[in-house]
Amino acid sequence: MILSTSQFPYTRSSLVVSVLGNRPTIIQKIFTIYRESPDLKICTGKNACCTKQIEDEILESSEKNFKAQLEDKLLVLRHMINSHLNGFRTFFYNSLNACHEHLDTLFDRTYGAFYQSNSQIFDTFFNRLRAFSSPFSDAKVSQITGQLFEEMFVIMFQLMNPLHTVSASQRRCMIEGMEEIAPFGDVPKKITVHMEKSLTFWKHFVTGLDKVHNIFDGFLNVSHFRSRQIF
Repeated sequence: MILSTSQFPYTRSSLVVSVLGNRPTIIQKIFTIYRESPDLKICTGKNACCTKQIEDEILESSEKNFKAQLEDKLLVLRHMINSHLNGFRTFFYNSLNACHEHLDTLFDRTYGAFYQSNSQIFDTFFNRLRAFSSPFSDAKVSQITGQLFEEMFVIMFQLMNPLHTVSASQRRCMIEGMEEIAPFGDVPKKITVHMEKSLTFWKHFVTGLDKVHNIFDGFLNVSHFRSRQIF
């Protein structure tokens, strides 16, 4: 059913007067709320019933709720990334330890006392590989494997010439001539190629997760610091 003007001949002002009676002060306040709102950004329109103070409170409350929900999601995501990051690192170190133990057992059974008296070179080798996984390490896999075979070359020379003591200058000369002498053939190159790709990809992956975790951590710390400043 549609009412025409003749059926409902009340204007807004006459309706307010009929309800409130002869109260011009109250009517003036009501129309002030309806009309005087040029600085509103959300409750816009001719019949806006908000004030600047109400709109500011709405904005502040909405911002708080949005930030709280966002921080909750970031906390969950940061925890998940940190858990996986620790899991990947543990897996990497456990894999290196297992490989080290396997080689140690194999060489000890094969070479006996000769290996036992020089096993420290493999301890150093695996320690360098563990350090390589750190995002702060500038070492390369080729350098680590190169150092291993350099030390093995000198030790094997001393074992084959037990009456001769290798001086520092002779050691340096032997290492510089390794590329030409090639005492291990192409084995060092093959091992380097085999290890470099997997270890480098693994390091980039773990480093990427670590950076993402640090970004989330920094964002949350800044957010909490600003919240303390406000309140």
